Amino acid sequence: MHSQSKHVGKISKIGPEGFAFHHPEGLITSPSRGRYVPFSLPQGDRTPILLSKSANTPQEDGDEDTGTKLPETLYKVTKVVMKNNQGASFQIAGMGTLTPKTSAGGQHGYEVEFPHGHEKHVHYAFELKAANGAEKKTTSGNFFAPLANPKGLTGAIGHCWKCNFKQVHAKMNPTKPFVITTKALHLVKGEPMLIGGPAKPEGAA
Repeated sequence: MHSQSKHVGKISKIGPEGFAFHHPEGLITSPSRGRYVPFSLPQGDRTPILLSKSANTPQEDGDEDTGTKLPETLYKVTKVVMKNNQGASFQIAGMGTLTPKTSAGGQHGYEVEFPHGHEKHVHYAFELKAANGAEKKTTSGNFFAPLANPKGLTGAIGHCWKCNFKQVHAKMNPTKPFVITTKALHLVKGEPMLIGGPAKPEGAA
């Protein structure tokens, strides 16, 4: 329940930047258990991501890292990155080069060279792994860990990836997943609200 009524906008970060329990090596190509989040772009260049701020990450004038920046679509992030790299294309980990495209209707966008299902696509995932019994205690850093699910999330929440851009390699790499809203929510003081959960496996009741 909520201590006060609150409006939460669409594509707002509601979980920590990643989960507390993670594989020691972070991103892996072969998850060994069911508690992992695959790196994917389910909405293509309209998929929300959060580009981390670093010395290697291009930024727009006046764009500072306050820790509260909302995720942007890959399309918008790509425009910023390419603007700061003289329009040069770049790669996304496991998906090859990201290049401009124009739809039959004249809409501009970007597409990856090796989408999911392509023989050259490399599967990356962030696997969750509890350490030293920490999983028994719920904290702000692991609250959303139970939602780690390769099938994704349902309702008004979804997974979003934080990425960084390595300018020297002209490559964008995922670093960790977190939870965002996919719809605007109005939370009423004192009233519990079910906003979503892990998606069920295909065929499950």
